[in-house]
Amino acid sequence: MANIELTLRGVDTRAPLLIDTVNFLYDFNVAYELSRLATDPRYEGFHFSRFVLYRNGRPLESQDRLFIHELEQASPFKLVARLTATSLAIGSLWGIVQIAQVVVNWPLEHRKLEAEVRKSELEVVKLEKKLGISPITTRFRRAEGPFEGGVWETEAKPYLNNLVNRFERSPVRIEDVEVRVVKEDTNESTRRRRQ
Repeated sequence: MANIELTLRGVDTRAPLLIDTVNFLYDFNVAYELSRLATDPRYEGFHFSRFVLYRNGRPLESQDRLFIHELEQASPFKLVARLTATSLAIGSLWGIVQIAQVVVNWPLEHRKLEAEVRKSELEVVKLEKKLGISPITTRFRRAEGPFEGGVWETEAKPYLNNLVNRFERSPVRIEDVEVRVVKEDTNESTRRRRQ
C-alpha cells in the first residue's frame, strides 16, 4: 500500500514554545479533518457544528486520519504526516492547499504545491487502477482561487475561516509544504498495527 506524505518545514527562528507547537499541530490536524469530512462522500451525512473544533468533534475512521511519520521540535520545525493514499484523500489535500493560499504568513510557492497535489492525485488513481480498485470521484471541486469552490462551498467554511485566523496569529510559521506519494514500509505498517 502507498501513503500520501505531507512535509511541513518551519521558518528558521527561535525554537517555538511547546504550547505554540501543540496549538499549531492541533489546528493543522483539524484543518485536514474538516477538509476530509467536507470532501469524502463517505461522510456526506455529517453536519458541521461548533463541536467540530472540539477534540472529539470529528468522527473520522482511524484509517482516514493523519499519522505522524516524523516530528522535529527544533528550529526549524518539521512535521512529516502521512495518510493512506486513496482517491478519497485527495479532496482533503486540496483543502490544505486552499488554506495555505489564504494564510499570508505561509509564503508558499502555490503553483508548486498545487502541482505536487495534482501529481499525487494522478499517482493515487494509477495505484488504485493497478490494484484493481476503481477510483472514486469525490464531491470536491478544485478552487479557482482562495475562498472559492472546494471546501469553501460546504458547511465547513466558517470553521475553516476560524482556522485560517488561528494560523495567521500562530508564532509557528511554515515556509515549505511538500506533498508526495510514498510506498509504505511493511515493518512500519506491522509496528502501527501492534500499537
